[in-house]
Amino acid sequence: MEALKTDQEYIFHCRKWLSKTEDDKQMIRELPAEGLDISRSLPIVKYIVDVYTENKIGAGTDGNIFINIYGECGDTGVRPLEYSLKNQVDNFIIEAVSLKLIRKVRIGRDGIGAGSGWFSNKVVVHQEDGRYEPTTFICDSTDVDVHLKIFGEKVTRDKIQLITSKNIKSKYERGQSDRFTIDCYDLGKIEHTLIGHNGKIIGARWFLNWIEIDVPKRRELYRF
Repeated sequence: MEALKTDQEYIFHCRKWLSKTEDDKQMIRELPAEGLDISRSLPIVKYIVDVYTENKIGAGTDGNIFINIYGECGDTGVRPLEYSLKNQVDNFIIEAVSLKLIRKVRIGRDGIGAGSGWFSNKVVVHQEDGRYEPTTFICDSTDVDVHLKIFGEKVTRDKIQLITSKNIKSKYERGQSDRFTIDCYDLGKIEHTLIGHNGKIIGARWFLNWIEIDVPKRRELYRF
């Protein structure tokens, strides 16, 4: 590869198959750059990824699963994983340029095929050479946009985007409660609610315990 502005040439050596049947059966390779202005190429390391699927009915999936691992030095890009079965731990090896400390992962499925829903319990990532401690991520939060619709005896409040939490900067994380203030007319007695998310992120999944709605003017507190 040649940088047109500098005329600097970079070489990316592979020396491995891109095949599901040859070598280590990987279809994606990350190749560090080599060139005159690069004193030392970034090292390629192996990450062991353990994916835990919950022991619940319908928890497994035969859809296509993907993961992206983020660290101090960037991310791996989206990598495909194989099928996950109910009550099972799947182990994968991902080769990538060293990310150093692992910060987060984004994991999900494409929703294609029967049984494309998937209940993942947790993901554990560790470097094969043991240089860094294993990092565990619990899979019960979401990064997507959440909306709420409130049905009252007098009138229904249309979908409300729950964007800015009053008490927590990072919304919808494991083990926390998020508080939102909604200004609207009197709905009367609240009968039920409808809550969901836009699903724009591949594999977006969120485990919600309950919702509380406090109506100070009516001195009413609802829990759904």
